[in-house]
Amino acid sequence: MLLARNGQQVFERAQAARKSDLLVYLASALLRKPIPFGHLPDSVKADFSVFFGTYSRGLKEGRDLLHSVADSSNIVLACDEAPVGWQDERSLYVRSSHADQLPTVLRTLLACAELLYGDINEADVVRIHKFSGKVTLLTYPDLQSKLLPQLAIRTKVDLRTARVDVFDHTSDRQLLYFKERYLDADDPERERLLLFSDKLRSLGVSDSAFLGPSFVALKKMLCDSGETELVRELSVERPEWQ
Repeated sequence: MLLARNGQQVFERAQAARKSDLLVYLASALLRKPIPFGHLPDSVKADFSVFFGTYSRGLKEGRDLLHSVADSSNIVLACDEAPVGWQDERSLYVRSSHADQLPTVLRTLLACAELLYGDINEADVVRIHKFSGKVTLLTYPDLQSKLLPQLAIRTKVDLRTARVDVFDHTSDRQLLYFKERYLDADDPERERLLLFSDKLRSLGVSDSAFLGPSFVALKKMLCDSGETELVRELSVERPEWQ
């Protein structure tokens, strides 16, 4: 009985995920030119029949979803329901590779941003602005190798004006604090990062904001606290990509 119930739950989750995928596709397709139903693969046609009855009904649901993305109150609610990432009062920050785990409304918002930016997986962290209709893509070339990755490129996509602005931060040495927020729960690096973050908090680095001390300010904090070994561990020289 338990096995059967678990199997049913897995099936229902798979069905919900597939319908979400279709809705995101339909909503973003309405900003371009939807593929005629007759040109779709047979398997996709079958999915539309199962989940929407007809292609036209699916397009209507996609249109409703697209309209809901324009309402910031729906974005705020969806951010509250997000099972991944970290958020403050104004934004949700999530690893780009985790975007497919977000609620359907947020996935649709990102799909719209991709029409202007391209594949969001080209960036490392995505910032979803809750109230302004903007998405910011943050690129950290040393995300995998450093305890405190440094921001290289920030790209802001304004969906209300269809404007894209790119900013070069390679000389700023802006750091990504509390990196564990953006890793998988079973990532082997998490334990080390959590210990490191505890050390940062003990030095006075706040975990209530996305931006932390500048590189220079952090280095001074560490030196003043006698953490010379930690300074060396952080590889205070500039990253190889600079």
